[in-house]
Order: sequence, then structure tokens, then C-alpha cells
Amino acid sequence: MLILWLGIGIKSKIAVVFLGCIFPILVNTITAMKTLDPLLLKCAKSFGANDYQIFTTIAIPSSLPLIISGMRLAVGRGLVGVVVGELVASTAGVGHMMSIAGATFQTDKLFVGIVFLSASGYLMTELLKQLEKKFDNWRK
Repeated sequence: MLILWLGIGIKSKIAVVFLGCIFPILVNTITAMKTLDPLLLKCAKSFGANDYQIFTTIAIPSSLPLIISGMRLAVGRGLVGVVVGELVASTAGVGHMMSIAGATFQTDKLFVGIVFLSASGYLMTELLKQLEKKFDNWRK
């Protein structure tokens, strides 16, 4: 459907990656906002904090670790979305190269694609893990 709506170009691939990534991030963000400490919110309101101040000083800092963990979940789905988007309708890219290499029994090119996707997924996950660690003390 995305190919029919958006064509074979980059827009359909972006849409596939976006749809794969948005839901883990959104679910974790909603969960993070629901787990805010009600006593802390009540205390901030009793001291006269408005909604913007509560959002910027309490909600965002305390929910940022969970939002980042949703982003870590979304990395894997995003990489799968890239490969699927390039396998279905593409004339270039890693997924297309892997598809052609698999069909022509060029295992060296196939494994290069697999190693590249694995390494990029690992690297992005590790970077987000370090970022999550940096903001983890905000949760306490």
C-alpha cells in the first residue's frame, strides 16, 4: 500500500521505517508519562508550578530514560524496515544488494550486507544505551 501511495522512491522507505519505529517509542513514552510520581506532581502544583514547568522540569527528565529505551527497541525495527523497504521496491541500497546477492549465490556480498546491518544496529544500540545510562539518574 505504501508503494502505491508514495511510489518507489525514498518516501515509501521512510514511511516503512517510520511506521516500524514510532510504536515502540510511543508506547514507552506513554508508559513513562503514566509512571510519573503523583506525589511529586502534587507537590509541584502546590508550589504553584504551571503545566509547562511541570512538563519541562518533572515529566521530561523522569521519563527520558524510558523514551530512550523505546528508541533502542525501535533501532532493530528500523533496520528491518530499511531492508524490507529496499527488498520490496528498490534499485539500490543494502537490502537490494542483499537480495541480488542471494539470488545470484554471491555469499560474500550477502554476508557483507548482514555484517553491515548487524554492526550498524549494534553501534546504534550501544550509543543509545550509553545515552540512557547518562540520563538514568534522572529517573530516581
